[in-house]
Amino acid sequence: MTSRLKSIFPKDWQYILKVYKGFLCSTGSQVANEDLILTLLEIGVKFGERMSQLPMDGFVEIGCGLAIPSLTLARLGNTGVRAIDIDHKVLACAKDLKNRLGCEL
Repeated sequence: MTSRLKSIFPKDWQYILKVYKGFLCSTGSQVANEDLILTLLEIGVKFGERMSQLPMDGFVEIGCGLAIPSLTLARLGNTGVRAIDIDHKVLACAKDLKNRLGCEL
């Protein structure tokens, strides 16, 4: 099975995984199995990829967490992508990913 995460973010997928793991640890959560984390990331990427195929003038992800669908949309060239959350820790992680990936978000 081809990983969409690795296909869309070939140079950065491991960094995305590292940030996701780091965020989970910072919340006091028990360390999750890496396969589970990769599955969750894959779901977000596939959702963003599917959304990118729809005609739209923008996209808002409310309760974005690490904003994986939004980052995927931005990576695929969609403009007007917004990601909103109330958790400052998760937004700091999402901003780090945005900057690392060079996405307009």
